[in-house]
Amino acid sequence: MSGPPPSSASGVYEVEASDVIKLILQFCKENHLLHTLQTLQTEAQVAMNTVDSMENFLADITQGRWDTVLPQVAGLQLPQEKLLAVYEQVRERGGREERRGR
Repeated sequence: MSGPPPSSASGVYEVEASDVIKLILQFCKENHLLHTLQTLQTEAQVAMNTVDSMENFLADITQGRWDTVLPQVAGLQLPQEKLLAVYEQVRERGGREERRGR
């Protein structure tokens, strides 16, 4: 049975720099410091890649509220192939909904 890591015995813990930056980004977002948030993400090359509410985000997708979904997707740093897949889904679903008279 192994004991705690040596660093925790001395009261010192290692934290990844990206985790600290994500905490600062979260603070900026919660306090509406959007310019600071964007600048820090760009400079540190660390993205939060979160949406405000996963439940609301999924509901917006299910209900086809693309005017709400797309701005949130634009704020995420997704690989290009995933981003293209999202836009393709929107195009396909949007076309179906238009044909149904939505």
